[in-house]
Amino acid sequence: MCNIAEYCSCFNVNFVDNTGASSIDQVWFTPEGTVGTVGKFHKVEIGFKLGEDINQEVENFITKRAKGINPFDPEQIDVSVKLIAPNGEEIVTHGFYYLPYFNNPVKDLWIADTTSFKWRMRFAPDQIGKWEAFVTAKIKGFPDSESIFKFNCIESKHKGLLKNSHTGTKADGYLYFSETNETFIPLGHNITTRGEDVTPSKNEMHKNWVKQLGTNGGNFFRMEMPAGGALPDWPIYNDYSGKLGKMYGYDEVVELAEALEMYFIMFRHHVEVGKQASWGVNWDCWTNNPYKKSFNLGTSKDYFLNEEVIKFQKHALRYIMARWGYSPSFAFYGYSEVDLWVEETGLEDSESFKLFADWFVEMKNYIKTDLHFTSDKFICSFRSGRANFGFKTPKASV
Repeated sequence: MCNIAEYCSCFNVNFVDNTGASSIDQVWFTPEGTVGTVGKFHKVEIGFKLGEDINQEVENFITKRAKGINPFDPEQIDVSVKLIAPNGEEIVTHGFYYLPYFNNPVKDLWIADTTSFKWRMRFAPDQIGKWEAFVTAKIKGFPDSESIFKFNCIESKHKGLLKNSHTGTKADGYLYFSETNETFIPLGHNITTRGEDVTPSKNEMHKNWVKQLGTNGGNFFRMEMPAGGALPDWPIYNDYSGKLGKMYGYDEVVELAEALEMYFIMFRHHVEVGKQASWGVNWDCWTNNPYKKSFNLGTSKDYFLNEEVIKFQKHALRYIMARWGYSPSFAFYGYSEVDLWVEETGLEDSESFKLFADWFVEMKNYIKTDLHFTSDKFICSFRSGRANFGFKTPKASV
């Protein structure tokens, strides 16, 4: 069944939908009230409903009653959307498995809500005019299905993406708004959600901090995707169902940033490939790394070299970018404190950091080439402050 919001949308859809048994049911979720029309750089969110037999297979996987179909593995189920821009450019983005949640403040828990449209696509158009979208769903053991929809992008007051110039002058060291060409002067600070368990109350604290920053003139912040929060592949590398509530909370933070016209760095807290942290916390260190446990990895060197492990890391990146990579507010993607795992590799510093740099470049190229991440900015940080590694940091890893 549709919930109330879905019910209303179902009777206001002006999509162009395929007919026949192989068609995918779809519904417009965002923006509300203007079905089929969206402002430039504002979010379009479309919901898709697959067949009941497919949904049952997915439910079997999530509830562990049977093997079923893993909705987080694109080799088992792949919902993709090819968008045709007004100028004829083709953009391919991906759907992601989704559940809505509400907060139980008494128990401080995320409680799953109901939806008939458990697959979503998010996109922020950057061109004025008519857009056309072709949806395909490829499911292992089932025939392919497809649908078509169209929408219109209109002018908005959004300032656009954060961009760099490439003039060869000092101006290249500054960021500017893509729509207004104004220089972006960042004002903000680090606002993370560290903790072994990012509960709804901690998520509300996070949102309040962002609001306070915005109220006081801030426009930029750095926020973490922690192991105890929305990081999809922790603690299970190929099953994100236990993180759906926390990812819903992360949605709220991203949407708040958009509403306040703020930009952020999203970083994966990469201490999970390092030794136990100096403050005694070990739940997100190499000992508990889900890839180490599942693939019987020796040292963290294997985390960056094992092809099967890298494949599933890319699956997690695909999910992250499908769910949040659309957002113009998502200005940087990066990895944090990457030197915490140096000793764990068993290599010399120069070898270890080159290993990371090569892996970082591969992941960056995958995001840029295969995933529709709106930004072109990637970053990594170091904790120890050591600057003498005996080698030059590759330009591609900066």
